[in-house]
Amino acid sequence: MSKKESTTRPPADLGPEGATFWARIVSEFSLEVHHLELLHQTSIQLDRLASARKLLNAQGLFVKVRGGGLKEHPAAATERAAQRTFRALVRELGLDLEPSDGGYGRAPRLDRGAGRK
Repeated sequence: MSKKESTTRPPADLGPEGATFWARIVSEFSLEVHHLELLHQTSIQLDRLASARKLLNAQGLFVKVRGGGLKEHPAAATERAAQRTFRALVRELGLDLEPSDGGYGRAPRLDRGAGRK
């Protein structure tokens, strides 16, 4: 496997949501090598968010406690934490801003196939 191939393939520990996100970002943006670890962590948070959401969808937002009361499902806290961390990492990678003349935001990858027939 070439170095290019190893950096464009999603890491093996990612789930479906994280791997899809990884592949999309790597194909659309030009990233430096040190950004790939941040992208990996961002993708992990997306997987955690999806996992918590699936659990909440299946079991509900509240769970019964002793005495018949209800409390928030523990996965709700996991979901909130994953959302916060995901948003912070997206900002750190500069993926939340449109590139402008002022140089803010991450520039999209140039289409290498442009002009080819």
